[in-house]
Amino acid sequence: MTTSSRDFGPPTPDQTPALNQRPATTGDCRARDLVWAASIAFLINDRAATLKLGRRAIRGLQRGGDRIRVGLVLYIIAGTIVTTRPEAAAIIQGAAEAYVGESATLVQPISSIVTETLGDQRAWELRTRGADMSWDQTLAYALTQTTQALNELKSETEP
Repeated sequence: MTTSSRDFGPPTPDQTPALNQRPATTGDCRARDLVWAASIAFLINDRAATLKLGRRAIRGLQRGGDRIRVGLVLYIIAGTIVTTRPEAAAIIQGAAEAYVGESATLVQPISSIVTETLGDQRAWELRTRGADMSWDQTLAYALTQTTQALNELKSETEP
């Protein structure tokens, strides 16, 4: 049996079509990492870190149009602010549902708190309002609410 240098060399493009696809840029990878980091911060209930990382993730992902990951971040932000800003959380939740679909795991706890705090009718109105926003309006609103929530957290911790 004879072997050729082709057997041991790097794969050719026809051997691995995936090599011809555009690789993720460094910015794409960083933004994805921020989504994971925001998720972890949310799970350990670090509100400030969740909001900061979520805001950075949205900014990093919005140029690429990655609505699935941005949607996850929107749900995380809504869950982080639901107890202090339930109306904003309902609007952000409605927008996330409109653009990426409903995630039962993330939505149920948020929905329960929003409905309990605001009542069924008001919660529905706010989620509808969020669902009616354009993608750019959604991101701008989420970033604004995130910044305001961070400022509130900062003022709570300062003497």
